[in-house]
Amino acid sequence: AGNQSWGPATRLFEPENMEALQHTVASHPKLRAIGSTHSFSPLFNAGDDNIGFVSMRKMPRICLLDDIEGVVSIDAGTTYSELCNALRDTSWALPMTAALPHFSVAGAVATGTHGSSGVGPCGRVAISGLADAVVEMKFVGADGETRTVRKGDPEFSFSVVSLGMLGICTHLKLQLVRNFDVEQCVYGSWPAHESHGPTGAELSDALAVLPEAMRSCDAFSLFVDFSVDAP
Repeated sequence: AGNQSWGPATRLFEPENMEALQHTVASHPKLRAIGSTHSFSPLFNAGDDNIGFVSMRKMPRICLLDDIEGVVSIDAGTTYSELCNALRDTSWALPMTAALPHFSVAGAVATGTHGSSGVGPCGRVAISGLADAVVEMKFVGADGETRTVRKGDPEFSFSVVSLGMLGICTHLKLQLVRNFDVEQCVYGSWPAHESHGPTGAELSDALAVLPEAMRSCDAFSLFVDFSVDAP
């Protein structure tokens, strides 16, 4: 992460408690939340020196498991690696995680980050995006006041993937699933066939069998090496 950066004039706020966070949000008209700063676009960094950035990494870590309801409550600075480690010795798991463990859960959720998925019997993705696990979120709004939205509330669906437009997310509650085993198959060349030679299969070969491959698994990823010329 960290492939996005900003100039020396940028103001970075790293509150260590709720009171400091509320004061920061209420006293600054332009703020944006940042997670791991891993982004393919500079969307969060508009080059405006009047914009401040808020990181939640110094806020107290919270990870509370409700073993009856199968949900976990976390703070917005928690990363996927931290959450998975906390769940490791329980009977619960996340239905899907980010591809990179250092992503903050709140950042991945707010930006609509997706996982990898196959295709189910109905033709839709078998595994939905990371935001689908959220059942409750807490925010600090522009006025510095806190509010909570829960699954079933009228405003819930547009509050989860909000790109930070509705305030700074402080806590999330995620729906878990029972532990499950994962089997991963990795192919150096795909579709695998000895006739492809040292450069592997052509892209057209992969695309031809892509629908069938996605129906055959729960999660599917295809990486293309564009540095290799087709014969």
